[in-house]
Amino acid sequence: MKHDDERGGVGAEQTHRKAVTRERILRAAMALFSQRGFEHTTVTQIAKRAEVSRAAIFWHFGDKATLFGEAVAQFFHPFREQLKDNLLHVDAEDRLTQIYAVYDRFVTDNVAAIQAFVRWVMESAELRQALQPVLLELHEQFRQDVKVTL
Repeated sequence: MKHDDERGGVGAEQTHRKAVTRERILRAAMALFSQRGFEHTTVTQIAKRAEVSRAAIFWHFGDKATLFGEAVAQFFHPFREQLKDNLLHVDAEDRLTQIYAVYDRFVTDNVAAIQAFVRWVMESAELRQALQPVLLELHEQFRQDVKVTL
């Protein structure tokens, strides 16, 4: 006998609702972190903007620092995808130029947010710990892409 989620029933619907709620929380958090900074953004403010309970935030993310790290990871996701997509269709000779073009576009389009991330990392050990895995992963991907090109 199949479970409800295998037939697209209750389990699949619940999984979808969780994903939608998580996405709303992440969008709200990133917007508020960008506007107010980490220290001046509360879980209550994020919950209100996302139209969820505080408990939902803690259930999905555990704490504000983890939510921050997840929000930043989501912020950088398009950059990683652009790198991957662009590198699939580029000749080896043009790869390095293309990698830097994607990087330059992303930084130019998101300079205020990136400056805020750097400032937060420099000012807060808690944020440094939350951001370190995301930034190291991004750096490693970039390094590997450049290494393959050379």
